Amino acid sequence: MELLAAGAAGAGVLSYNRKNFMFDKEQFREKAYFSQEMKIRKHELYREDIRDLTDLTVSKMDVYMVINVLQLLFCVLLFTEGMPQPGLTPLWLHWILAATSGSGVLYFVLSLWLAMHASIAAHSFGVRLLTQFVRLPVPNLQQIDSAAAKAKDYEALSLGQILRIPVLQQQLRKLTAAMGDLTTEEVEDTTGMQDNFLPEVSAVSVEETASLKHIQLYRELQANWQAYDAYSRVSMAMGTNQLLQSINAYCLGVLLSETQTGWAAACCMAVISSVAWLIVRHDRSKCGDCPRVQMPQTLF
Repeated sequence: MELLAAGAAGAGVLSYNRKNFMFDKEQFREKAYFSQEMKIRKHELYREDIRDLTDLTVSKMDVYMVINVLQLLFCVLLFTEGMPQPGLTPLWLHWILAATSGSGVLYFVLSLWLAMHASIAAHSFGVRLLTQFVRLPVPNLQQIDSAAAKAKDYEALSLGQILRIPVLQQQLRKLTAAMGDLTTEEVEDTTGMQDNFLPEVSAVSVEETASLKHIQLYRELQANWQAYDAYSRVSMAMGTNQLLQSINAYCLGVLLSETQTGWAAACCMAVISSVAWLIVRHDRSKCGDCPRVQMPQTLF
């Protein structure tokens, strides 16, 4: 009877340890798969960051090109259809209108070319980042097999682990801690059931985001189109100023020479000049503290 009882106890211990081993391996597998899934989601966020940063430049350049084309059309109309009549307006007004309209056309064409190049470069380097650097960490078959567990792995354990008496080690640890004048709260809780066993999730700061590798790579590649982006905005601002001066000259030619309304011409000139000054002041206030941008040595 004693042998039967000992055999039954040994079989129970063996069965318990085997189930415990399989349970631990299953938890390890779930942890490994969940960790890999979180890595993939994290890199998906990184790829989304690259797309958002690239689309910011591309969409802005698209808006610049639409506005430049419209203003270029206005300059051409003023240069052709809006030219004052030769016999009614002085010659110097013709020169002012031709000079401002022509310079506006040059600035808008330059802004269009710079915006087009910045858009193409930003899209090209964004694709390069997504295809060469920021890839999804998809696990291979070897990594998947390493997370899987087999029942025969239990047989490779040592005899002490296979015939480990349940609960005894934890109780001996607590007893040793109690004999060493330690409180039970100071004993390590291996069950994971304490109130604060989950790590506290805090918001990522701006400094931590800026130090990410894909953000650093994007900022390095941004030098290939940042100058074209900036000077496209400058050329558009200069072209807008010249367009307003063309409109000012056109209003002077119509109101002062053809209709003989001096007060209307003076008011129109004051309003248009004020708008041009406000645009220049707005651009200087927005870009006064910006760092100077240097043209890159190589494009691609």
